Parts: sequence; C-alpha cells; structure tokens
Amino acid sequence: MYLRGHGGVELPRMKEPALLRPIEHMELPEMLRFSLISPNFGTLVCQVKNGQRVKKYDVILTAKETGFAIYAPATGRITIEDEYLSLCPTKIQSAFEETPHPVGRSDLAATAKLMGIIDEIDGVPLYQKLIGPVGRLFIDAYDEGIYHCAASRLLAERTEDIKEILEWLSEAMGAYESTVLVDEHSYGRIREQLDGQTFYKKIHGKYPILPQIEQKLAKNRRYIRVGLFAALSLLDAVKKSVPQTTCVVTVAGDCVGNPACVEVPVGTPVGDVLRYAGLIGNPEYVIINDMVKGHDIKNAGVPIIGGDVSVLALSKIRQPKTVKCNGCGACINACPRGIFPFHIIESFKRGNMEDVKNHHPEKCDRCGCCSMICPANVEPSRQVAEIKDKMGGGVNP
Repeated sequence: MYLRGHGGVELPRMKEPALLRPIEHMELPEMLRFSLISPNFGTLVCQVKNGQRVKKYDVILTAKETGFAIYAPATGRITIEDEYLSLCPTKIQSAFEETPHPVGRSDLAATAKLMGIIDEIDGVPLYQKLIGPVGRLFIDAYDEGIYHCAASRLLAERTEDIKEILEWLSEAMGAYESTVLVDEHSYGRIREQLDGQTFYKKIHGKYPILPQIEQKLAKNRRYIRVGLFAALSLLDAVKKSVPQTTCVVTVAGDCVGNPACVEVPVGTPVGDVLRYAGLIGNPEYVIINDMVKGHDIKNAGVPIIGGDVSVLALSKIRQPKTVKCNGCGACINACPRGIFPFHIIESFKRGNMEDVKNHHPEKCDRCGCCSMICPANVEPSRQVAEIKDKMGGGVNP
C-alpha cells in the first residue's frame, strides 16, 4: 500500500553503496565529548565532577528543565572544561555494568524517559510523544534526504524486532491503526528481507513528502510518528535494560572511502567517525544530518549527539552563479505548501504588506524546495523565511 504526496522536487539519490552494506559497529574512540549546551534540551547540568571515574551507564548529564538523563557510553574518567564534558574511556571495559532498571512494557513512556531515548526524526525525547490514546501510530523508516539510509538498513536487519515494538506501542497507545513508513526507492533494494511482510506502507513522492503525509494523517484522529531507531532503542531498553548511548548514522560523500551505516557511541567526535569510514583527502564540507536540512561544521571535534542520522564529507557542493530573478515560476510549482515565493518576495520589496499577507508566508516550513529548483540561485527559501520572521509568523497548516 502507498502513501502519496504532490509537488516538491526530485532529489538525487546517493544512498548506495551504504544502503547495501550491513550496519557496522564502531569501537570506542580515545575521547568522548558532550556539549553542556544542547540544541534539544538547552542547558545541561553535570552530575559528575572533574576527574571523577564513572562506570558505563552512569548518568553524567541531565537537562536543567526536564531532568532528562544522558548516560555514559563507557567506563572512564571525566574532564570538564569550558562548555564540554569529556570522557576518556579505559582500555579495558567491564562486561558487567550496572544498568538502570526499566519500568518495562507496563509504562513505555516512563521507560523511554528513564533510559534517555531521543527520537531521531526531530530530536525530541521519545517519552514526550508516548501520551495516549492515539488513533494512528507510525514508526518512521523513511530515509528523507540524498544520502541518508540508516533507517532502511535497520528495517532490513531487525525486521522481527520492529514488528514486536510496533505491536507493543500500538497496544500501549490504544491505536486502531499502526504501521511502518518505508521509502519506496530503498524498499526496492531491501525487498528480499521484507518479502511476505504486511506491517509497512511505502511512501511515494518528491521531497519534502513527510509534511504532506502528516497533513493527510492528521485529518481524522490524533496520530504520532516515532523514529525507527528510537523505537528499537525502547525495545532494547525493556529487553536488555540498556539506556540509549549510541545512534546509527550514514557516513557518506565523495570524501568517504567506505560509505556505510555505522552505529556510533554518542559523544564520538565527527572526525573519528569519518576516519573510521576511510576519510579521503580534506573535505571542503562536513555536514551533519544530510545536505538538505543539515548543517555544515568547521570543527572535526564536534561530537555526535543523540538524534544524528548522517555525517557527510564532500569535496565540493555545486554553487550555481546567482543572476537576477526572471519570474519563471519554478519556485511556485515546486512548493509543496502551495505558496507563491516569487510573489511574496516581490510584494515585500515593494512594501505591499497586505499582498504579502494574502500569500501566507507563515505557511513556509523552510523545506528548501524553491531554492533547490531556482535557476537564478536567488535562494527564495531563505528570503521567504526572513520575511516570515520579520512578520512574526510560525508554521501554520
């Protein structure tokens, strides 16, 4: 069965060869790093002292506002300086580590909070989503982006586990419908592993399709969408009593010799991840979380955090020459939200604020489709976003 979208742009697909290779598991680096300022939680409070020795799965940081915990991925010694907490793992890691005691299936939301599980699709703590009842439950295995394919690899390798956690969540949330959302193109590469299965729906459409799918899903009863790795982390938390201390990232790009999906300890510096995957030369761009909505970093010491899904190393990104907008309308045809970027920008330049409001810039969700397709390279997405901010607009349905 398909879920279909409309509009948007066709992204190039660079998911192979990582999509076809088994998930690799990276060993502990020489140093793990954790920023004391989190993009997801704001200020983090140290629960350990400088020079203290910690055991694997000890709580090392908590969110100041919510108390959400971040656990040590390894046994080692703590160093605190500037805005970072560092953990130097010991050479010998004990096989017997004390772990938090999960609440279990009886309260999956409490278990998700206790075990520090972050949902990779939006960086939100998983427990905040598990508030029932809901009508529809979706586990998101759709790899949106040019290179990202980690969810598809997890889907191929942990099929039975996914079916089990889907059943658990559906029962806990009282959902009348539950399914796994699958990338149609990636499905064609892993279909042998899914042969005969009926627990998924294939998504067909151009980028960005997920906001369109969510609009359709939200028309009837309340729904939730949960990331695949977060769901599997919850299953592992219940069955193995382990908190979330890793994430699976796609490591790719033309400066990566061995593109692969890699399970990485949280806190691993990006430079170590790239060297593990066979870094080639000196990339001009290192991007976290794919090219479309990710961010370029200049410091290879930036650590992987819970919720990261890809690390890209690229020698160059094509930057077309910017010319004057000729009003071709390509941005209008590409917009999945149905707004007119060209008219919004031109009306704003003329100071016609009433006309700007009539074209609803608040509907822009900054997907970037208009900028990707613009032949003049005038970045209409950035301009509309700036206009929306100046007018105090959020994202409206």
